[in-house]
Amino acid sequence: MDEYEVLGQTLDDAAGEAFDKIAGFLGLGYPGGPVIDRLSKKGNPNAVKFPRAMLLTNDYNFSLSGLKTAVLNYVSRLKSRGEKIKVEDICASFQEALIDVQVYKTIKAAIEKKSGKIVLAGGVASNSSLREKLRLEAFKNNIELFYPSFLLCTDNAAMIASAGYYKWKKKELLSLSADIDSNYRLGKMTQKNKI
Repeated sequence: MDEYEVLGQTLDDAAGEAFDKIAGFLGLGYPGGPVIDRLSKKGNPNAVKFPRAMLLTNDYNFSLSGLKTAVLNYVSRLKSRGEKIKVEDICASFQEALIDVQVYKTIKAAIEKKSGKIVLAGGVASNSSLREKLRLEAFKNNIELFYPSFLLCTDNAAMIASAGYYKWKKKELLSLSADIDSNYRLGKMTQKNKI
């Protein structure tokens, strides 16, 4: 339970951050994930062919800055030409591009690491399209998929609280004078900060 291996990560924007930035650019408000998810259901995910960066690389990393830039450039071009902006289609196409990479890399990691289980967690885990596509791909590949209720996907707090619970049960506690570190590793506790 205490051993973690980072298989892949974002090289720039996190998925939730990309949703927020695109929603902000489109004037849809914050947080961006729920509104883009909702509008995507009314749009055509094939309307705009946005890039799937790093889809076929030999690792599990992903990058969303290029996708984000592609959306911004596409909308800017439409505005400069005075063309109609179909927000639902842009949302659906953006979401589809983001999810395609996330699902592909996740399934690839599960197969190559011979894991029969995937846990989807964090804020973006509430995205209905991500859940459905990952569910279908997991089923096709005989992989069990677990994810919390929508209520527990509002941010990463539930995930961190769960990790903290298991640390507490093992009496692995940090002192109240421990430094704040947003990059603190779950599997490592320094003697300096232990109680």
